[in-house]
Amino acid sequence: MADAGTVRDYLAHHAAQTFVGRSKELAFLSNALETPVPPVSFVHGIAGIGKSRLLEAFTAQARARNAVVLFLDCRQFEPTPFGFLGQLGSVVGQDLPSAGEAYEQLGQISQRVVIILDNYEVLRLLDTWLRQDFVPELPQNVHVILCGREAPLAAWLRTPDW
Repeated sequence: MADAGTVRDYLAHHAAQTFVGRSKELAFLSNALETPVPPVSFVHGIAGIGKSRLLEAFTAQARARNAVVLFLDCRQFEPTPFGFLGQLGSVVGQDLPSAGEAYEQLGQISQRVVIILDNYEVLRLLDTWLRQDFVPELPQNVHVILCGREAPLAAWLRTPDW
């Protein structure tokens, strides 16, 4: 570690530099940095398949391209709009008491914003709210990645352009 960055920075850089394979999946996720549609991507599969490493490599690539990546571990908050907005607010560094406040804050960020929801399977109780209320109102600079062990519910796939 030649510079004075944190150990976390070093580990993230090292993970990105040593990532091998999954070039198709990485390219697919990287496409989200270029286009506003679809507003959601899904990464799912059994435990140990490399989802976290893929997201680490994508995060490093996205940040190198000046995108803002907001990582939320869905195990860390209650599966309610209040819990979600509270966690999102803590990651953004702003109090977000409502979805409207979240849209406003995220829309003020000039770079591409990627919200990664890891361990998404524990948020099933919030799935309908996210799909029907939160995601459709997001500013076009925001892309959401849902990552978990389970495939997305069929309702996500029936939404046009998602």
